[in-house]
Amino acid sequence: MLALMPLLTRAIVATAIAIAALTTSSRAADLFVPTDRLGALVEAIDQACPECRTQGLSPCGTADIQVGKRFAKTLFQGKPPRGYLLSFLMAHGAFFDALRTPDRDEFLQSLAERFASARLISLDEGFKSARVLAPPSNVDVQYSPEHHRCFGVDRKSTSCCLGDGGDDRSCPPKADSPRVFLTFDDPEAGETLNVTWAPIAGASKLKRAPTAGGRGTLYYCLTNDAGALKGR
Repeated sequence: MLALMPLLTRAIVATAIAIAALTTSSRAADLFVPTDRLGALVEAIDQACPECRTQGLSPCGTADIQVGKRFAKTLFQGKPPRGYLLSFLMAHGAFFDALRTPDRDEFLQSLAERFASARLISLDEGFKSARVLAPPSNVDVQYSPEHHRCFGVDRKSTSCCLGDGGDDRSCPPKADSPRVFLTFDDPEAGETLNVTWAPIAGASKLKRAPTAGGRGTLYYCLTNDAGALKGR
């Protein structure tokens, strides 16, 4: 019975994370693409990742990345121009709810397993083609013991735990918030994509760089958006 406890605890934590992800709302968004390209994009995505469009898609593009009618104009950059769609993982509110899990080690493992299922879709300029990259080659969850003590043990407010506690000395000093780092490989393009997933607006980013080394391109990701491709 004792041997089963770690597995049971992990299952409970994983279930709590899954429930939080389902019950805390993300922002639904329309991702408009040219109608004559929609069918080919959907076919390419569904063939490689049947669940991606069901989960929702989070766009990564220029510093002005937007959804809706401005999506296509703010998606592509770099040489050659590309834009990216990250499979939706969790709403930001759900992530903060999950941080309240008392067992830090089990939380880290369960969250890493969830994010290991992430998929990244590479889109060529003009939506000429879509390629679904393999799941991440590396997943690293940043959640310090200090943050865990504040969120999961002392259960203080989110603002306090992120270092905005004002005169409350029991709040940890301001530092990088909990976040997840993902590495995707694109051997066809000879590039590596490093994603920083953060539960704060404007903090999620993607760094695209040649695998052999060299200057990269920085993208900004709307990770609280569960977008859907639509023709326009």
